[in-house]
Amino acid sequence: MILKEILEKANWQQVAIELVSAYPNQRKAIKGYEEVFELLQAKMPKDSELKLVVEYVEDDLDPGAFFYNVFGAKDGDEIGYGLSFKSWSEWMGMDVSEETEASFSPEQICAHCLYEMTFYGFEEETIERRWKDLSDLAEDAKSYQERLEELNLDEHFQEPNMRDRLRILGRWLRWSGLSKEYFGESAAWFNDNFTGKSAPESFSDLDRCTIKAALKQIARDIETTSEEL
Repeated sequence: MILKEILEKANWQQVAIELVSAYPNQRKAIKGYEEVFELLQAKMPKDSELKLVVEYVEDDLDPGAFFYNVFGAKDGDEIGYGLSFKSWSEWMGMDVSEETEASFSPEQICAHCLYEMTFYGFEEETIERRWKDLSDLAEDAKSYQERLEELNLDEHFQEPNMRDRLRILGRWLRWSGLSKEYFGESAAWFNDNFTGKSAPESFSDLDRCTIKAALKQIARDIETTSEEL
């Protein structure tokens, strides 16, 4: 059964309930979903090589949390395909997987598909513009990568000298709000010379290690420079 046939079986009021139940933050946009639902009734289905799948799965990044996953599948292909930028006519012509039909009601299928297909806008023209913007960014990124590959960065790389390290350390001290107790200076001196604001009473071990490492490197540079002189 294609999605258009499932859509024709669905009751909008129940679809709206399913939408708000699954995606509570979409309550204010329910009118937009209704307009898309009505618009899809007149859409002519377009053949698609993708099969529509809706599943309720556990989030790999957040064990114990589950979410609805909507994607396209191809026979013999293990990966899923994003559908957010597909034309709505192609959505309507997609065969719905048997597992999806067995697991969800027509209203639930429609609710999750509506959420996915309007992720970038409630008008196809808006979605097409978003797709073009992303495509242009991808082309720019590809061109940038090609230019980087043409440029031999090793030829332009220089080891930071002592002045560079002092500049970096000075900038780090001015902005990081280090503890006055570490330097053994008065709060007034510390504020005037570094932070320009109240210094905290303590700072993390990570900050302490960063300062020590920078100071040690500067000391080595000074020692090396002195030996050369």
